[in-house]
Amino acid sequence: PDDHIGYELQFAAFLCASEAKPQLDELSAFLDRHLFKWAFQFSSRIIDHAACDYYKGHAILTAATLQSLGHILKLSIAPSQN
Repeated sequence: PDDHIGYELQFAAFLCASEAKPQLDELSAFLDRHLFKWAFQFSSRIIDHAACDYYKGHAILTAATLQSLGHILKLSIAPSQN
């Protein structure tokens, strides 16, 4: 599906690593309109319910990376999304 976390993160990475220059405006819009709408809650649910530390670790890393990107790009992250 189009909203698979792996695809969404891969697209964000593509926007960050554009050969000519990072596409920061597009990245900001994508994060704000799509990924930030559900990725923090998704990660939180994995952390709370995964039986395996491997998946919990990936969820922690994903949430921390997205928070860092949001901070760098000066995007607001609603408290309910943390």
